[in-house]
Amino acid sequence: WNVGAISNAVWEGVKLSDVLADAGFPLAEARAGDTDARHVQFAGLESYGASIPIDPVLDPRGDVILAYAMNGAPLPPDHGDTDARHVQFTGLESYGASIPIDPVLDPRGDVILAYAMNGAPLPPDHGFPLRALVPGYVAARSVKWLRRVIVSEDESQSQWQQKDYKLFGPNQTHPDWTTAPAIQEMPITSAITAVKLGPWTTVPPMKAPGGRLLTPPPEARGREAAVTGYAYSGGGRRIVRVDVSLDNGRTWDQARLLADTVKPGPDRASQDHGHKSWAWQRWRYDGVVPFGDGPEGGKVCSTLLVKATDEAYNAQPDGYEAIWNFRGNLTNAWHRYRVCSECQAEKAVNEDNR
Repeated sequence: WNVGAISNAVWEGVKLSDVLADAGFPLAEARAGDTDARHVQFAGLESYGASIPIDPVLDPRGDVILAYAMNGAPLPPDHGDTDARHVQFTGLESYGASIPIDPVLDPRGDVILAYAMNGAPLPPDHGFPLRALVPGYVAARSVKWLRRVIVSEDESQSQWQQKDYKLFGPNQTHPDWTTAPAIQEMPITSAITAVKLGPWTTVPPMKAPGGRLLTPPPEARGREAAVTGYAYSGGGRRIVRVDVSLDNGRTWDQARLLADTVKPGPDRASQDHGHKSWAWQRWRYDGVVPFGDGPEGGKVCSTLLVKATDEAYNAQPDGYEAIWNFRGNLTNAWHRYRVCSECQAEKAVNEDNR
């Protein structure tokens, strides 16, 4: 996933809570806590498909059948799969996922059933004709090509809810899928998206952690740099600070948080923002890259870092070792970006391809 996958769009749809109320769900009672429902399940239209070579189907002695029983009993649910090619058998299994009912009941939760994106009908790849849109949650919960919505005491029993999109410890390679909770809200993350290097100049003094002033030698030279990127936190939590280091963490400074194009009003959501901070926070930092990491193949290089903090003071871990997991999920460590003195901005690459 590299630094992750994220985008912004203008979504148009109806609030799921309004749809449920129109369908007869006791919304007021549920908001008061008078309901046994704990989850909202979404089921998509896409189906699971598999195939086998056509030869055994055509062979009178091939004995390919559509089975409904095994050992004198109805077919167990785990004996319906097949590896296949050419002759396709399409099952009834569809993509499904669920979320806790709380964000649906929350008037500020902004969970919608979306039918338009950026002023046009949903593109096929984004879920035409209808999709769930659960802001602040992992994308796997915003089910596309929506077929059915179920209010239930139980979460979805689909493969993607029970045996996928879960987080395990760095030591776990054979985890217990049944006890681990499904990923729901996204953690805080940030990324550098562009670095524009300018002319050579003198390296200014910088503050190290703890406030100690580091004054470089007079001959120290660096290149002016404009660094931009985004920060994001799930659950609608607002980004309050972005810290940037141009010298691999020896010194830090705060980036400038760029203004949103549209702000919500005091008593209502704006058309483009919603009730909470669902969109990324863009940021910019202007400074001098000192290129103090030493030579690298005849070049002088430095590592740029970024980390973010949200309004709940959640912060990113500094490295990947403690959060490594065999699925690669939620790897939200500080983003590292390697640049060299001869680099052109568009040719700079991420350190270790992360």
